Amino acid sequence: MKNQGMSFKLMLEESDGPADFETAISATGLGKFNLLLLLIAIPSGWAQVFDTKAMSYVSPVAQCDLQLTLENKGLLNAITYIGILSSGFIWGFLADSYGRKKLLVACYLLDTVFILSAGISQSFTMLLISKYFAGFIMNGPTAILISLLSEFHSSTHRARFFLCQGLFSNMANVILPVMAWFFFKQNLDVVIEGLELHNWNFYILLSALPSVISGFAHLLLPESPKFLMSVGRNEEAMDVFRKVYSWNTGEDPESYPIKVLVDETDSKTDVENNNSDVKDVKASGGGFKEKAWNVVSLFCPPHLWIIIFLSAVQMGYKMGLNSLKNWLPQLFTAMNDFVEANGRNGEFCMVLDTMAHNHKNVSADCVVNYNNSDVYTNLMIVQSANIFSFLLTGWVINRLGNKNLFIILGAISGACGGAIYFATNSVTVVVLSTVLTAVSAVNAVVFNVSVVELLPTRLRTMAISLTRLIGLVETIVGNMIFPYLLKSGCAPPFLYVGIITVGCSFIALFLPKEKNLA
Repeated sequence: MKNQGMSFKLMLEESDGPADFETAISATGLGKFNLLLLLIAIPSGWAQVFDTKAMSYVSPVAQCDLQLTLENKGLLNAITYIGILSSGFIWGFLADSYGRKKLLVACYLLDTVFILSAGISQSFTMLLISKYFAGFIMNGPTAILISLLSEFHSSTHRARFFLCQGLFSNMANVILPVMAWFFFKQNLDVVIEGLELHNWNFYILLSALPSVISGFAHLLLPESPKFLMSVGRNEEAMDVFRKVYSWNTGEDPESYPIKVLVDETDSKTDVENNNSDVKDVKASGGGFKEKAWNVVSLFCPPHLWIIIFLSAVQMGYKMGLNSLKNWLPQLFTAMNDFVEANGRNGEFCMVLDTMAHNHKNVSADCVVNYNNSDVYTNLMIVQSANIFSFLLTGWVINRLGNKNLFIILGAISGACGGAIYFATNSVTVVVLSTVLTAVSAVNAVVFNVSVVELLPTRLRTMAISLTRLIGLVETIVGNMIFPYLLKSGCAPPFLYVGIITVGCSFIALFLPKEKNLA
């Protein structure tokens, strides 16, 4: 690290002008501060997963206490996504106006409040409202965290850091069934101050822990130096750079080799530093006109056709596979209940018919089967596949290419989803679900890479935001209609997943192979 600092000092001596952000953050090196950032990013990533996935584990166990129908369970699976969707782009505006740190602390602590509210819920309505607002709030830190993490790393280390953060965050998908196994294998009823709390209440309350940790942990971090520079607070940004440098190298903060920062609010400085993006903005008559033209050009040929195909692919993929993955805890519970009631495995169609019949009217004598260790063991196996697939993503993409890989993996995941219909035992369902989960995790990464490579730099952020928005809508729709498909018969839900996913792969055939279209 000392050698790295010296190299930047020598480089600075050769340069007459002030340093831009990339030069300044590179000079801070890589060390203890970045490790701290990674450690804080882990519970922050877990908080998002816990918010969006916890209800799929809760609904099978809470069905008697809350008198849940299949339609109620579909709404519980979708409600957090509805909250995320309804908050729109408000958090990006607030983060660019007031900074990253304050909003991250406020959002995670507010999210904690709404999760605790969900945890003490005594009715379906109270649980639904609490989870809606948790989703509304969680949309903020999800987007802001990405900006904050990127703004504390140079381009040299940024991609590797996100890979590590994504890998550790994916572990939350395994933690959830472990927590469920701990709480849901036995009946637990406690009355505290008039509140009747069951095992699922404690499960939700514990799921607030990552948000609590994240809220207080972000108090330890400084404000993003990139944000400070963008609003003209260069002295504060310099203080942040010095602290990070000192943490990473162990040197005195005053020995930080950079002494002057570019004034990013000065248009003359932008031109002197040959900032082409800023020049384009000036030439077009201002930032607003440039952004407006970017929006228009996104929906004009040749980009229009790419957006249409990408949106169609995203739409089908999220409606099909995301819905099925969110319903896996319920499907494994139904299989386990069938074995407990009949003493044998049954054909999957028989299991689903029994489940649909039991959910037509939730009676007062409803009983939850707490001999359910197999349910959560199966889910741990399925969710562990996400971690291994994440490790293989970069290696596979480089060898097959984005388009070819997306088509192949889409076909495999669609085939696995449809093949569940023919399963005759729980082992077959676990194997097919594991392959489906692993393949779809890789394909989600491939899709984002495809968006980046098929569109020019000035349109990428808007395109990713648009496709993410479409994905949220379709995840909500898919979770809402899946219970109706389950009630309509055995074949419809799985043929629906198979056909719609394979159809997405067919649509992907029409995506161009060119990269970075102008």
